[in-house]
Amino acid sequence: MHNFDLESFQKGCILRQRELARRRVSEDCFGFILDDLEYTLKFVGGCDLSFFPDDSDSAIACLVVLAYPSLQVVYKKIEKVKLEIPYISGFLAFREEKHISKLLMDLKMENIQIYPQLLFVDGNGTLHKEKFGVACHIGVVNDIPTIGCGKKLLGKINMDEIIIEKPINTVIPEEGIDLNYIKEREDELNKVGNFIFLKGKKDSFVYGSAVKSSLSKNCQFISPGHRVSNVTAVQLTLKLSKYRVVEPIRQADLLSREAIRKMSQD
Repeated sequence: MHNFDLESFQKGCILRQRELARRRVSEDCFGFILDDLEYTLKFVGGCDLSFFPDDSDSAIACLVVLAYPSLQVVYKKIEKVKLEIPYISGFLAFREEKHISKLLMDLKMENIQIYPQLLFVDGNGTLHKEKFGVACHIGVVNDIPTIGCGKKLLGKINMDEIIIEKPINTVIPEEGIDLNYIKEREDELNKVGNFIFLKGKKDSFVYGSAVKSSLSKNCQFISPGHRVSNVTAVQLTLKLSKYRVVEPIRQADLLSREAIRKMSQD
């Protein structure tokens, strides 16, 4: 398995990312109203893949749908999948996207009435070297509003190419600082609801945000996928977070990990 020319594979992936990126919508474009979420946002999805401890090529793909505003799970589906390529930083979508897309298509066929109006993806959106991570990929391919949620910073983005901009209730040097600042001082985002934009020095592109969504000392790293803006991605993440990890992804992670545990015991 995984017998392929890595350099050619990566070049092909970058071309595909850039092609799809031209179709990405960076503004808010969805069927609910931010100022009236209680009545217009009905269903929110979360997707995740969990891996078997003894086989990194096998995983459980999971899709959950939560009702809003109750955040109760109204749909869940798991599927054991075989991954055809190894994990390569920056190219997660080419390993995982088709499995999530299949689950979305299955739901559309089974019960389109609860198809999510918004999907949270366990992985980055524009917080990515090509500004087109797995959340962007899934969003564009399925034409669904998506938000990427990362637990860690993506190493492929050079630290010296990012500055911190517009801190909310957080005092930092005016000249800006690199991402190490967040690693060293995440506790200074000491109030739930605080967030910091991550902006490129060279092109002023806002890659995403570090968001304090719970009392946990760690942040979520939130970035738009498709049809959602940076500010809206932060707002929706905060509204849908009970703990550090946004609730739709947390539920998908719990379900997929439980499936791994049960299957590993069989």
